[in-house]
Amino acid sequence: MILILTKAVDPTVDFVCEKLIKNGISFRRINLDNVRSCGSLIIEPVTGFWAISDGATLVKNDEISIVWQRRIPRVKRTGLQSEVEEYLEQEWRLVWEWWINSLEERKILDPEWKLKMASNKFLQLKI
Repeated sequence: MILILTKAVDPTVDFVCEKLIKNGISFRRINLDNVRSCGSLIIEPVTGFWAISDGATLVKNDEISIVWQRRIPRVKRTGLQSEVEEYLEQEWRLVWEWWINSLEERKILDPEWKLKMASNKFLQLKI
């Protein structure tokens, strides 16, 4: 099964999901911007078990064969000092980066380091 990590508004993923359904390919979509407000991320380092939910969909690590990671959504809080907002946003991103990096690389369709290399304009011009 394919695990798609995205955000609630992602037209590209909407299009791909339609194609996956049409072709009978098993997948689950997790909207990362909903995990913090109404979902959960469960990690048990000793056993290696993890599960993620966005409040509508629950996925356990033994159910997936590959992960398609889109952009990690930014979490904005209002009414806080800018330094506190910046700290919370950074911590939220670090949690997701750690979690993604804990997966076997062969299970990640597009590791972030490859995305960064692909977006490097100098490398694009070199090719």
